[in-house]
Amino acid sequence: MRLPEFLADPGSSRYRRFQAMIERAPSVSRQMKHAHRTARAVITIACSVPFFPLDASAQALNLAIDSTVGSGVRRAPGPDGDAISKRTPAFFDVDVGLVLDNDWSSEWGAGFKFQLEDQLAVGVAPQVRLIRGELPWNFLIGLGVPIYVTPGTLIGVEVDAGGIFRFTESLGAVALVSAEYFFAGGDLPEDGGVLMFNFAVGVRVLL
Repeated sequence: MRLPEFLADPGSSRYRRFQAMIERAPSVSRQMKHAHRTARAVITIACSVPFFPLDASAQALNLAIDSTVGSGVRRAPGPDGDAISKRTPAFFDVDVGLVLDNDWSSEWGAGFKFQLEDQLAVGVAPQVRLIRGELPWNFLIGLGVPIYVTPGTLIGVEVDAGGIFRFTESLGAVALVSAEYFFAGGDLPEDGGVLMFNFAVGVRVLL
């Protein structure tokens, strides 16, 4: 068999390229073998991982709605600097709490406040409540931030506590006592804040 002419001339550029290719052949072979082993390992791992379907079930969401009416006592600085006590104007509150994943021990929501006497005032109070006790009696304690937005503005903090009596699984009666302190807003007296102690009764509906 006759060899190519460039193999007879070791100094030619074609001979040197041919020699370099022969020298790289083992390295290329090893790289191909490594790539083959890596691909086979990846396929094996992918096929051996168990399939877990996503949990598409939505988190349960319930509502607790309290509708109450009440009144109480409020204390505010008078013109001469002395505190003056007056009856709190009658009010109507609607408190809406979200119950997540059937955990009835806590409620996250807001209260909507409507002052019915003197002049109509409307406010909202983001709040959280904790519920304790065994049926048919439950006890609650809550913390909120009441904000009156009309006709003027008042901003404060509120703590309430009370009891719930359940007539049925979805209907009950509720009684609440609350303390509110307003410390900011356009309707705030110049000499200090307004403190209120209120009592309210109403019904509770669970949805």
